[in-house]
Amino acid sequence: TNWLPYAYFSHKLTDKWNYNVSFVTHIYRSSFSDLSNYKNRLSSVLYTQGNPELQPSINYHPQLEVNYGAHSLALSYYYTKDVIADYFETIGGKTYRQTINFGSQTATELNYAFNGKLLPWWRVNVQAMCNYVTIPQSYNQKYSWQQSLTWQNYLTFKDIGNFEVGTIWQSDVVSGN
Repeated sequence: TNWLPYAYFSHKLTDKWNYNVSFVTHIYRSSFSDLSNYKNRLSSVLYTQGNPELQPSINYHPQLEVNYGAHSLALSYYYTKDVIADYFETIGGKTYRQTINFGSQTATELNYAFNGKLLPWWRVNVQAMCNYVTIPQSYNQKYSWQQSLTWQNYLTFKDIGNFEVGTIWQSDVVSGN
């Protein structure tokens, strides 16, 4: 049994200004097959094996968000304990893949969003995010800056109809060890 607390507080300062403070806990569990004590031969040199000692991964996420009209700015922090990751080990010319708990991971994120009308017929939804990730025990990249930009345009023309056009850009993302 895991206790997963969360808390949320919101306060409206004026008609346009408000802020939110939250703390959320998430749990990530591996599949049952990863928890089994098995060894499976995939080829003459590649095996996969279970890990009955695998623990769930718990993520703690505090966030502060400030809103002004159609604008939003959020600062988030993520701490993940016992990250679940694939581990590869070569013994005697054979490679074994096993899911393990791989230390901790932290991320700090700044997120800006705007959702409003620029003109009576043109509504836009823009979100920009930058994120700094640390994975201290990683074999490859221990630190990473990640950025993304989403831009959606909603155009409404009388007697013609509605159109939607947008784009998403994202920098390289680290999602492994």
